[in-house]
Amino acid sequence: MMQKIIEVKIDKNTTDQELEEISESLKKEGVEFNYKNVKRNDNNEIIGINVNYKDSDGNTGNYALSSENPINAIRFFKEENGSIGFKS
Repeated sequence: MMQKIIEVKIDKNTTDQELEEISESLKKEGVEFNYKNVKRNDNNEIIGINVNYKDSDGNTGNYALSSENPINAIRFFKEENGSIGFKS
């Protein structure tokens, strides 16, 4: 049986609409996923963001980035075995 793995990626080119779509899709999976303090440079690349989650098991996490340079990709994951979190 395949393990169900949820993984989403946010990078410097992720749009506000895509962030909203990520939040909505994770909500359907039982994960409250929020983002705030999205800052962009003149090229509309994300240079700062604060993301957090809370799942139906009560697990929570937060990841914040702020820089003069575009962010590196952030990945959020939740595996069937209960592992959940961010990785960059």
